[in-house]
Amino acid sequence: MAERHAKNSARTMQGRLPVLLIVLFVFQAGLPMASSEGPGLDDMELCTDAFGGVVCDDRTNFDDGTDGIESWVEGMYHFNMTSPTEMEFQASWAIKEWDKSALGFTGMEMEAILQNTANIGPNDGLPADVLRASFGNLTDEDDPSSPTVQEKLLSEVNGSVSSFLTSWGGSTTPQTNWSSEIFLPDDSGEEARVECSTDVNQNADGNSFSPPICISTSVTITLDAASTYGTPARVSESDLNEAFEALLVMGAEVSTQFSVNVEAGFKGTYAIQPPSYSTITEAGGTGGSLVGHSEGLGYNSG
Repeated sequence: MAERHAKNSARTMQGRLPVLLIVLFVFQAGLPMASSEGPGLDDMELCTDAFGGVVCDDRTNFDDGTDGIESWVEGMYHFNMTSPTEMEFQASWAIKEWDKSALGFTGMEMEAILQNTANIGPNDGLPADVLRASFGNLTDEDDPSSPTVQEKLLSEVNGSVSSFLTSWGGSTTPQTNWSSEIFLPDDSGEEARVECSTDVNQNADGNSFSPPICISTSVTITLDAASTYGTPARVSESDLNEAFEALLVMGAEVSTQFSVNVEAGFKGTYAIQPPSYSTITEAGGTGGSLVGHSEGLGYNSG
């Protein structure tokens, strides 16, 4: 099993009142197996024939940033700790490829169609162009009550977000919407605008994985004080908040651990904002390695 490690950085965040927050990022990554080969198609026959003449760009392995893995998603994750036991979580995703089996593209006959008409192999997902082209189709053509591909994708995103946060405590239902643009770090670490679209008329840009389909989601997370900080269960949230503030004013440090389970093909940048009376002085990644960070973008992984 391959393991993705956090990047190192020499930069540190400065703050008046230190608080030590150790964040453990756990990545699940599968070893790529056989994937589709070939230089791509002059025209993606799948979209033209199956989706009412919609134009989709050629799919090539060269364009696939996660070749042999069925998803390619890049995201920005903001954790705003409004108190020691509550976080406002916001995430933005650029979906360039998604697991086809979750959207009803399954079976030997379908695999053959995808391979022959779209250059999509058994271990490839659906590129953004194909997702857009199929949005209006039912996930089960034999069941008129089945969700459309677009509805199912949104449901899958909400499920992934909930799974992502399982180890953090209780959370509200994700509030997720399609976005026309999001902001992600570029190769230099600077925040950059990413243009997104759910419109099939934007498909013809020469790359079947572009433009990405983007979502923005928000969740309120409630942390269990006993398991997060080792405090007695009877300690109230207000008492814990007052105790932490008093300790930190006196120069104390508080450490805790959060686990983040990320699916193969996902890359994330994490920005963690502690309560107003504290700051993060250190964060550790998988295996205890330092997670690189910058003043503007928080803690990077992947």
